[in-house]
This record gives sequence, C-alpha cells and structure tokens, in this order.
Amino acid sequence: MTGTVTQANGGTLTAGSWSVFGTSAVHSTLTLSSAANFTTIGALAHVTLSGPNSAFPNIAPVATVQGSFSLLNAQSFTTAGNFTDSGQLILGPGSTLTVTGNFVQSSKGSLTVQMGGTNTAPLIGSITTAPTGTVSLNGQLHLTISHVTPAVGSAFDILDDGSPSAISGIFIGLPEGASIVVSGMTFRISYVGGDGNDVTLTRIS
Repeated sequence: MTGTVTQANGGTLTAGSWSVFGTSAVHSTLTLSSAANFTTIGALAHVTLSGPNSAFPNIAPVATVQGSFSLLNAQSFTTAGNFTDSGQLILGPGSTLTVTGNFVQSSKGSLTVQMGGTNTAPLIGSITTAPTGTVSLNGQLHLTISHVTPAVGSAFDILDDGSPSAISGIFIGLPEGASIVVSGMTFRISYVGGDGNDVTLTRIS
C-alpha cells in the first residue's frame, strides 16, 4: 500500500484491523510503504499474522501492544527487544512469540494461549524470552482448547524464561498451583516449571 494511511501516526498504528494469512506454500506480505515502522499497536488497532509465511514488515520493531496482536496457525514472531502486553496477546496452537529483551504483561494485559493439534501431539501457543531478559507478569491468562484431549499428566510450557532469574509476579487470580478448568479438563499452573523458572500448565484431571 503506497497511499496515505490515516491509522498511522508516527510509530503508532492507531486503529483498524490488519490481517495477513499465509500457508506453507503461499507467502503473504502486507507493507505500508508510506508509513513509518510501528513500535506500538494502539488501543483501537488489531493485528493478526496467521500461518508460517505471513508478514507485516511495519511491525518488525513493535514493543508495546495496547490493542490486540494475534499469532495463529504456527506463526512465529521475534521482537527487536523489550515487549509489553497491555492489551490482548493471542497465541494459537504451535505459535511462538520470541522476546529478545524483557517481557512485561501489565495489569491491563491479557494472554490467551490456544491448544490444538492431535491427542498424540497436542500443540499450544507459547512465549520464549532471551537469556538476558526478565519476565514480569500481571493481568489475565486464558486457555482455550479445540479438538484435542491431552493425556492426564501432560505438561505444556507456555512461557520459557531463558534467563536464570525467577519470574516476577503472577497472572491475576492464579497463584502457584492454582487450577484452570477448560472443557471439563483441569490444569495446574506453575511459575517454577520446566527448568525451574518457566510457566507451565499440567493436566491433572
């Protein structure tokens, strides 16, 4: 798109719904050539990257989400540095957000991780952080499950803290060991899972 974009204000995408869909065979790219690169997805803006070959180059440096940012259908996205979720962050089955700096979810933020795949190979959305970054949690966590029933005892790493430091904070209403019930299944949350400082969900019944 080469024309003026009224929803672009410097480094902020202020509004609109911007969705790019790709597949393993089809590469799809949306480029706003007349706009700057965006460091902020504003409160009225919604960005979706769906599929492994979907791209929106203008959001390459995005550092703050106030609206919504969705990675679906095994899409992966790597930040240019720190990342703050103060809106809605949605991660589909097999999709990964890699944060190369600090990850912060504020009290206004929500993280939705979706589980899918097959019973023998369930997939879940996840976040991975850098060895030099820190993790600070607040806000809401939501789990959705579609067409899959993981075995009791299955553990899922939804936030892999790459640093040696402990995670700061918790999701609202979900202290260590709290239960999350979805589709008749109960999961236990831990902030000391994985290698000792990851956020995991384990099916317990």
